[in-house]
Amino acid sequence: TPFHKLSEKEIVVGAALLKQYFLLSKKILDEELLNAALLSESSRKAICKECNTHLDQLHVIFSSYRKKGFFKGNAINPKFIPNLVEDKNNFKLLLLFDFSKKNEENIQENK
Repeated sequence: TPFHKLSEKEIVVGAALLKQYFLLSKKILDEELLNAALLSESSRKAICKECNTHLDQLHVIFSSYRKKGFFKGNAINPKFIPNLVEDKNNFKLLLLFDFSKKNEENIQENK
């Protein structure tokens, strides 16, 4: 069972959103400005175009993201942002699994 509980369309839009996040993060270092740019009208239109969806449908998906924990406030929940290391011609995806008791307690609290 995936830990995110997102629908297929939400996953597609989330992938486009994360792509925008990484493109913007190369130019914008301030996290607050980065999140503002990510959720700006121009970024939303780019995501709609990439995912072949309408703006009103995107707003419904964003609302669902807030309910499902993909958004935390007005930003992507950090637990959904993969740790990518950029190389010259590729990206390396690093996965970190925290099996500590403290993490297990946090998971139980969030249920």
